[in-house]
Amino acid sequence: MIRLCSNNQWLGWYGRGQMGPTSHMDLCLNLIQKIPTLSSDLDASPARAKAAIDCWGKSLHHKRWAEERTCRHLRLFMPDPYHKDRGNIFDLSRSTLQLLVQVVTGHNFLNYHLYKLRLAPSPVCSCGQGEESGFHFIAACDKYAFLRLLELGSARLSAEDLQSMSLVDLAHFIVRSGRLISSRGGSMNREVTTPSSQ
Repeated sequence: MIRLCSNNQWLGWYGRGQMGPTSHMDLCLNLIQKIPTLSSDLDASPARAKAAIDCWGKSLHHKRWAEERTCRHLRLFMPDPYHKDRGNIFDLSRSTLQLLVQVVTGHNFLNYHLYKLRLAPSPVCSCGQGEESGFHFIAACDKYAFLRLLELGSARLSAEDLQSMSLVDLAHFIVRSGRLISSRGGSMNREVTTPSSQ
């Protein structure tokens, strides 16, 4: 069951056995009537109504993403929630995608996160140059400068470089670094493979 809200105005209930819209088309028409920006742009076509609602939802998401002050680490890698041309991450194996998500979100097995969980004695990287965060690991750690040069094209990366870089290339760098892979060959508990080795 869903209850939608726009500009602090409730748009009605949608769900099985509930009063309110009984079909997707009814929901679209209800939204068109309740949201002024949609009602002025649409005719009665269901396809146009659905497209306009999708556009409206994405614009709300962009606005919330811009206003939100959490997820700082993720924003280093993804300044826009709908950024295109970052590579098809769904071609990656599940374990490789898992490593990418861990590093990009900051919830990983690097010292900075482990220290926050009180599982590491220090947040400092073994290179001694700073806290071992996902950003440090991907962009600045001297231990991986040569691999970074080969895989990503530069020995050091800026935040701007990361925001425009292919996520698939980042995933390949993470896997080939071996930093998040246990001695048994898995990402802590799972096998790690790259798309080229499948």
